[in-house]
Parts: sequence; C-alpha cells; structure tokens
Amino acid sequence: LAKRAIDARDELDEAGVADRERQRYESRYLRLNRLPDGMVRLSGLLDPESAALVTDAFDAVSSPRRPSFLDTESAIDSRTTEQLLLDSFVAMVRLAVGADPGSLFGDQRPAVRILVAARDLARGAGSAQLEGQSAPVSIDTVERHICATGSVTVSFDSHGQPVNVGRAQRLFTPAQRLALAARDGGCRFTGCDRPPSWTEAHHIVPWSRGGPTDIANGILLCRHHHLLVHNNAWGISRQGSDYYLVPPGGGDRMPMPSRSRAWQAMRATA
Repeated sequence: LAKRAIDARDELDEAGVADRERQRYESRYLRLNRLPDGMVRLSGLLDPESAALVTDAFDAVSSPRRPSFLDTESAIDSRTTEQLLLDSFVAMVRLAVGADPGSLFGDQRPAVRILVAARDLARGAGSAQLEGQSAPVSIDTVERHICATGSVTVSFDSHGQPVNVGRAQRLFTPAQRLALAARDGGCRFTGCDRPPSWTEAHHIVPWSRGGPTDIANGILLCRHHHLLVHNNAWGISRQGSDYYLVPPGGGDRMPMPSRSRAWQAMRATA
C-alpha cells in the first residue's frame, strides 16, 4: 500500500520528483567508526542511483559460480554472504586504487603500511602494527603483504632514531605478472573463479625465507585465498609444471589446474 501511495504521489506531483530525488542525493553519506577493539564499523546511505550500481555489483559477487564438490566447499570458502560482500567491496577498492592515478584518484595513491621488527619477521613470530591502527596484526599477515607488495627496510640506531631507509625489495615485474596471468588464468585456488585482475602474485616459497621471485615460484591467488594460505596453514607445492594445494596438517594434496585455455591446450599437445 505504501509503495502504491508513493507511485500515486509521483504521478500526481511530477514536478516534485526532481526535488525528492535531490533530497535523497543530499542525504547520502558514508561513515567509518573506529571501535575500541580495533575493528571499524562501516555505515551509510546510498541514493537510488548509486544504489543501483552498487547493488548490481554486489548481487553479481554474492551469487558466483561455486565449487561443485559441496563436501569440501566449506573448507575452501566458508564465508557468509555478508563476509563475501565485504571482501568483494575491499577487492573493488584495491582495483580502483591500483588504476592509473592520473585518471582516477589524482596524485596520491593509498597504501597500507605495516611496521614490524626484523627479528620478529626472521623468527616468524611476534606481531606487527598497521600504521594508523591500534590493533596488532600477525606475522602471517606481514608476510602476505610482503608477498604481494614488497617491503622497505628502515634501520634505527641504539637511540631509536631512523638512520637509513632501504630500497623496496624486488616484486614480480609487470612482465612476470603477464606471464602468470597467461599461465594461470586467474586465481588457482581449487574452485575459485576470480580473474587475473582480482589476484595477487604469491611466492610459493616465501620471499622472506629465500624464495626466488620467478615465475616457477609464483602463482596467482585472489586476496581471500592469499590470506587463507598465509593465515590458515594451507600450503602449495610444485612438481615440475604442476601445482598442488596442501590442506592444513598435510592432508591429501589437491591439484590446482590452470584456468587458462591457451595453457591447457599447450599442455595437451606437449
């Protein structure tokens, strides 16, 4: 009844439609509230035009093609719909800030900085801190960020004063990323369908433990599965040109087939 009344009002008062639209637009907002436990609450209102774009995108990611083997789906992706939407939102922001800064966000590109002591990183234990945040993060999270974005060493003297800022450690080059995309076809985690543009290049043998930054030691993973590998004891092994997913605890490994049709065709004729 309320919907019919609104429709009738718009039919009777066509001149007021634009005013009401403007009022809705002016009521839009997005608010970030920092909570005492380190979490951040996101709240807001979308005007109908903005909501049409956002809800269409979220509808697409909330009903993706899921793995057909339901008995292992919960182990691979146990996220709720709300968690999937949040991860997709963050992934969209990552894609946006990774675009040409001259055509999107101007000269300043947002960056996540993690502060960690070299001794904690070397021993694989301890904690680190996200710059500007109060809650600590794990060394696994640090290694995942190093894997995806590299690191810069800042040296301090005995009085705690910075004395040297090193150069960024080597990442996968654009040419290597193109080669990985051609070989992998997107995230290679079992059952995932994320395209190359949604992925990060993962070091199978961690760079912090001597793993080389070469194509054989790299594999594409979406951010969710990159986090899963680093923070939840999943592993990846390689045998020749074949890659395998190793569950926590060293269970039966699962093949990680390439999703690239060109690569599959080449392998079939080799």
